[in-house]
Amino acid sequence: MKIDKEKKHYVGFILISGGSTWYQGDNIGKVATKAAKLARQDWKHLFKLKNHVFTVNIYDITELGDDKEWQMDYQRGMRCTKTDKKIELLKVVYAV
Repeated sequence: MKIDKEKKHYVGFILISGGSTWYQGDNIGKVATKAAKLARQDWKHLFKLKNHVFTVNIYDITELGDDKEWQMDYQRGMRCTKTDKKIELLKVVYAV
């Protein structure tokens, strides 16, 4: 008997100085690694980031659907745009 598991969907945020970088996908490790790679590309013109270890905040957005249903705010955190309900931090991952 085969049991179909619901595929999870995650977003990883890296908050850096006055901005952020994020990436979403179905594997926490890949999300963290890709977010770190993108952060290096996005911010290398302002910071020396070679071999920098990034703190990646991981959120489970499986229930939210596409990226138009969530938003990150520095003061209020991750929220659903439809219900304004706070989305709790799932875990913190460190990525190079």
